[in-house]
Formats: sequence, structure tokens, C-alpha cells
Amino acid sequence: MVGSDRRPLPTIAVVGSGATPLAITAMAQWQLNRRDEARAALATLRDLMKDPAWADDADAITLTAEAEALIEGPPTSTQPSMTTQPTKESQKP
Repeated sequence: MVGSDRRPLPTIAVVGSGATPLAITAMAQWQLNRRDEARAALATLRDLMKDPAWADDADAITLTAEAEALIEGPPTSTQPSMTTQPTKESQKP
């Protein structure tokens, strides 16, 4: 019978330390519909990214942006993101 499996979801443990595993944990929590845990992990991640040891880490920056986009939705700014490639239309004089 589909949907009859009511076993509890597995516990997600952060393996390792630092921004990278924390970002992955936040995204995994979100995908498992654990919204509060995902938001808490994202808040912790943001605090961690203030540390100079992580602030310039390209992987941590990328994964933080991915976690933010997944959990909070895409940025609403009208400014182009640094990863946005210019289109032919935007390059016309």
C-alpha cells in the first residue's frame, strides 16, 4: 500500500565541521520538509560565514547562496547577481 510507511524520518547529523557540511545539512532538512530545522541551520551558517576563515571560501560562499535560494527563494533584487551571465540584449548600447 503506497504511503503506509509511517516510520520516523532519520536524524540528520552534521558530519564534519564548518560551513560546507552545515549548508548541505540545511538543504537536506528543507528537502525533508523540516522547515524549522532548515531555517535554524541556515541562521547558524550565516553566523559562521561572518568568520574570516569562511568568508572568503568559494565553496562555502556558493553553498550558502544555494541554501539561501532553496530555503528563502531566489533573491528579489533587481541588481544582476555575480553569477548571472550578460545576455545579448543587455549588451546592446
